[in-house]
Amino acid sequence: MHYQVAIEAFGWSNDAIVEEQLQLQYEFFKVLALEKEVELRINFIGSLSEFSCFRNALTAYFQPFSILLDSQRQAWLSTTPEKLLVDYPIELKPVIT
Repeated sequence: MHYQVAIEAFGWSNDAIVEEQLQLQYEFFKVLALEKEVELRINFIGSLSEFSCFRNALTAYFQPFSILLDSQRQAWLSTTPEKLLVDYPIELKPVIT
């Protein structure tokens, strides 16, 4: 079982806010005496061009399996293929995990 915590900051133009947010989350878990139970995972999609390449690669990867996708997932394939990494038909489990 896992849980996720997120903090968002709008209007900041530098990366210092990221460090501040991480510190704030650490302090939150420390107050709860859970800091030793926490694992930090950073999800960074990269630049816009890198993310575009990532999406193109996912689309190309999943295209041969499109026959197994329902209409909603087929729509995702052309717009947001990264959703298929977490919400996929059971038949695709061997090629995703």
